[in-house]
Amino acid sequence: MRLRSINVYRLEFIRSECTQTSLKYGVRVRFAPSPTGKMHLGGLRTALYNFLFSRSHKGKFILRIEDTDQKRAVAGVSQQVSFVFDSHFIEKTLDYYGLKRDEGPCEGGPFGPYVQSSRLKLYQEAAERLVDSGHAYRCFCTKERLEMLRREALKRRETPGYDNHCRSLSNEEIKARMHDNLPFVIRFKLKSEPITFHTLLKLELISNLRAFEWNQPKWIHLPLITRDGSKKLSKRDHIQTKSYPGLGSVKIPVRGGKFCSKSSGVPLSLILPSLSPATIRLISNYLGLSTVIYFYDQLLQDSFVEFYHEHEGYLPLAVINFLLRNGSGIRNFNVNHLYTIDELIENFDVNTIGRRNFMMDRQSLDQYGRLAFESADFDGLIEDELIKYVKKHFGCDEGLNELINDTKYLKKVIAFLRSNEETFSHISQLSSNQFKFLFSYPSDSKKIIDEFDRNLAIAIINSVRNCDDRNLDALKRLAKENDMKYPKLLHLVRLALINNPHGPPILELFDFFGEQQCNERFDRMLGMLNNTAK
Repeated sequence: MRLRSINVYRLEFIRSECTQTSLKYGVRVRFAPSPTGKMHLGGLRTALYNFLFSRSHKGKFILRIEDTDQKRAVAGVSQQVSFVFDSHFIEKTLDYYGLKRDEGPCEGGPFGPYVQSSRLKLYQEAAERLVDSGHAYRCFCTKERLEMLRREALKRRETPGYDNHCRSLSNEEIKARMHDNLPFVIRFKLKSEPITFHTLLKLELISNLRAFEWNQPKWIHLPLITRDGSKKLSKRDHIQTKSYPGLGSVKIPVRGGKFCSKSSGVPLSLILPSLSPATIRLISNYLGLSTVIYFYDQLLQDSFVEFYHEHEGYLPLAVINFLLRNGSGIRNFNVNHLYTIDELIENFDVNTIGRRNFMMDRQSLDQYGRLAFESADFDGLIEDELIKYVKKHFGCDEGLNELINDTKYLKKVIAFLRSNEETFSHISQLSSNQFKFLFSYPSDSKKIIDEFDRNLAIAIINSVRNCDDRNLDALKRLAKENDMKYPKLLHLVRLALINNPHGPPILELFDFFGEQQCNERFDRMLGMLNNTAK
């Protein structure tokens, strides 16, 4: 059996069909993450495309928690997106990046519940309809038997595949096994011919259902549901998308590239006459997550979204624009422009989504980081993120507490970075050697002791501290009076102020810190130099 490439699958009809669907429910897309811990970067990208697609068609963006695979669930994570607990992972992340939901576990909505484990009764009913109509069957094969089949096929150097043993069971045999309470799964009745369908990206995907039946470790034999109803059926959109509106009325699954090979089970159900067929669209996007998926497998911290805003301090628009850089989806996309959420919605066009895999490129991320930092308003996001980061990394210095809580000083830091530092792209750079002087005092005098005579250094620092007019001419005179080369004196003054041989010009440091803070820094260094003689 081969699905025909008929118009219902073609991209040209998306707008008209979205219009027809919206007469009753509107365009509805869902983001269905599993509560397995922190959100993966690829998950945010999938959520972003769902969000943009729904908003560009004035539709609904829905959060649905996929918690039916208990082997993958992380304790406490799914509860944190329920009505009772704070959404510290999934919902907090979506909120931070501006992806507001219309329906979800916390928002509620007309098609709840929005946690899959609370919907099992609905899925069990749908699965039974498939069995009763002859499009699915109960399989009682044990894990041991399936593993034996797999090993024997490998010994024969054949592709492992299910032998349809339970497909031919008689009604009497099925009733006997049910009476004995033997565990079972409900499986689709598949044929071995290839299946073809088209995505919104005009990709023709052909899947070998026999290979699909066995080789996908999470989808072995396309089991739909176990006897206790706790697994598989609600996985992705096998039943939920094609059944009656009470199951969510989600019409357009937006999927990452790694799920393309698994999508053949979705259009297959369109030909099942016992179910009300829904219009299926797959943005297989090749949303291009292969590189990121590799990072996930390696459990690297930079594969998770939290790393970029909690640890690195990138502003949300920087990450959002970065995630769209490869696949775009934005008409006339300009890689040198930072798009706001409203601009992304206005210019989103599924026809322009690329097919290249997403590549991690920190240089591009830093470019968007600089654009976001330059354009963002201080009040609100930057102020909150800056205070949070500075308190976390510099709050132990009592002398800085006043500065950390001084909004005027924080604004001065932002203005200084914007006007003088073209390389500043994310807030964690404040703790790097290049920028940490903004929120830290020199902690030792070792560099000065190693490079200068201690007494001469004390005398020059005292002279600069007590100078009425700190300008280049005064510093040149001071260098001449102490028989020291002018660049060497500037180097000493820089070490006294920020304890770093590199950084902004001296006059910019004088201007930024002001007389009072410069004197405080000079006094601290003088105190450390005097203590080294004791």
